[in-house]
Amino acid sequence: MRIRLLCGIAVWALVITAALVHAQDTASLTGTVRDASGAVVAGAQVAVTNSEHGINRNTVANSDGEYSIAALPAPSSYTITVTAQGFKKFVAKGVVMDVARKVRVDVALQVGATSTEVTVEGASVAQVDTESATLGDTISGKEVTQLELNGRDFTSLVALSPGVTNQSGSDEGEPGASTVAFSVNGGRTEYNNFELDGGDMLDNGSNTTLNV
Repeated sequence: MRIRLLCGIAVWALVITAALVHAQDTASLTGTVRDASGAVVAGAQVAVTNSEHGINRNTVANSDGEYSIAALPAPSSYTITVTAQGFKKFVAKGVVMDVARKVRVDVALQVGATSTEVTVEGASVAQVDTESATLGDTISGKEVTQLELNGRDFTSLVALSPGVTNQSGSDEGEPGASTVAFSVNGGRTEYNNFELDGGDMLDNGSNTTLNV
């Protein structure tokens, strides 16, 4: 019985671990590869890498010059490398992928030898999400530690995002707990969901309070 119980615990641990890994927050990348004249370049090789975390994803542009890579771990910074026969290698460094963002990086290849490299910095690409009408925002660790929060209620930072209004009727949270009552783009407060590293943190009994 003891051995059977331990085996059962081990199996559940594996299931939970797999679920957490699957639930990790991600972003997606898309774009179109063209030449200097604006014509699409079909069959271009696209590689997305992050050496810090050992991420290496590859794809090929289709007949319309379009490419897409989904489920990239985020937030993180990536290097995008595009190569095609008869064109110089294109490299975009420091492309930041935030959680749940659909980043678009269009590539303009220059005619030349593939041994020649054209490099751009991430600050000059993928600054606007043109792939989705979804509104999103990322609160950085610097904002969390340095902004003055009434009652040190971290959930009040949600109000920094566009379209969010405080519906709690109070500017200060209760000690030991955070009363979550924010309307996002006119939606009901009970429609909100809270996750930690991809795991559901919502109190499904009330759908209104998140204990911290």
